Amino acid sequence: ILQQLTLAQQEIAWDQTNKIRFGLPPIIGNYFFPKIAPQLIAAGLMPQLQTVEAGSAALLNQIKQGDLDFALLGASGPLQEPDLTISQIGTAPFVIITPESDPLAQKDKVRFAELAMQKFVTLSEAFVHTRAFTWFQQQSAFIPNVVYQTGDVQLLKQMVAQNVGIGFLTNLAINPDDHLAAVKLTDPKQPVFTISIVRRKDRVLTPAMQHFNQILAAN
Repeated sequence: ILQQLTLAQQEIAWDQTNKIRFGLPPIIGNYFFPKIAPQLIAAGLMPQLQTVEAGSAALLNQIKQGDLDFALLGASGPLQEPDLTISQIGTAPFVIITPESDPLAQKDKVRFAELAMQKFVTLSEAFVHTRAFTWFQQQSAFIPNVVYQTGDVQLLKQMVAQNVGIGFLTNLAINPDDHLAAVKLTDPKQPVFTISIVRRKDRVLTPAMQHFNQILAAN
């Protein structure tokens, strides 16, 4: 109870600044934020936005601790947290990415088990991709040869483009100017990348936060 009171006092003090603390993972940010930016500007909310960029796992902890008001979070399946209000707004598949010149790029789809001889470049554990990658590994009964892990999505794509290894990403992270091929995974009952708006249930929203929440939910 004491912790809840302290958190409530901190949030009351924060609300006096008229700012909105918004957690945004890099992949979702690059895909989603440009869509809502014009609406935020039109509503006069952009100057009030204080954006925090990190992986979804790290941002989830910040939401729970009261360090963020909202976050757009990715997960490897439906997100479930009893103390949070969660609104799922989209899904996307996980795919294998390769250079366009790689023989694997000529395939439309592949089973993960067919990749046992490949080298992988993967995202670090701050990203939800780790859990999904582990699922594919367990289903395929081999330990992938991960030659490099990074917390930088752009660096991962550049390393794949330079033939360091193949990558494992949600297809939301792939842009035409990356010049990479995305190969579908055919494993049954595989996890999908979900996108959700997340906030604490006991967070009292200011009028600006309510308006911000409406804009997020409408997209």
